[in-house]
Amino acid sequence: LNLLTAEQKFKRLQAVQSLEAKLLSPPLHPTVLALALPHLVKPLLKRFEDPVERVRDTAIGLLMQLLEKAADVDQVMEYVLPVTLERLRPAIDETKLKRPDQPSLAPVLPPELRHSKELETSEEVRVKLLKLLRVVLVPRLNPMTSMQFLADITGCIIRGCIDSLRQEPCGRKECQMSKSPAFPSTCVSFSPAMNGSSSDGTRTGAPSGC
Repeated sequence: LNLLTAEQKFKRLQAVQSLEAKLLSPPLHPTVLALALPHLVKPLLKRFEDPVERVRDTAIGLLMQLLEKAADVDQVMEYVLPVTLERLRPAIDETKLKRPDQPSLAPVLPPELRHSKELETSEEVRVKLLKLLRVVLVPRLNPMTSMQFLADITGCIIRGCIDSLRQEPCGRKECQMSKSPAFPSTCVSFSPAMNGSSSDGTRTGAPSGC
């Protein structure tokens, strides 16, 4: 864990690979992994913004496997979900934003629809982040945690659907939350925790998509 913050990039990569070998080859018991996650998650999340693409990619892959195999991840969701969404946000150039003294009749687009540089520059890493969001994080959301992240998740879906990456698997494919059992088949979808369904399956009037 200490080597995850080493100055040398090869040591940081070795640290992630070593953790993967110790924890997943063979995998520890799901309960043991759940107990270890709180000690592992913060150091690994810091590697999500590592300057080296391979370190970011490997760290995301390791954390995704740990979350899939652990018996309980609720205690670390409050850290993993915000960091994942943050890495999928666009890097907006503040110098190009219209100031109040520059009036315009054009509507102000929300951040998720503005043409801007991606915060995560690697297409492959963006795909992996979207997969982490779709496969591991979103299906585990509950009504209490879902609503506060709804705008950010929707923004990730929209940006993923217009991602410049053309090859498969691509951002467009991974952003389709309809592939997740937590989402209905709509272009911008909400999980059952978000869509206003009651326990008997009837609708309560909340939107299901756009």
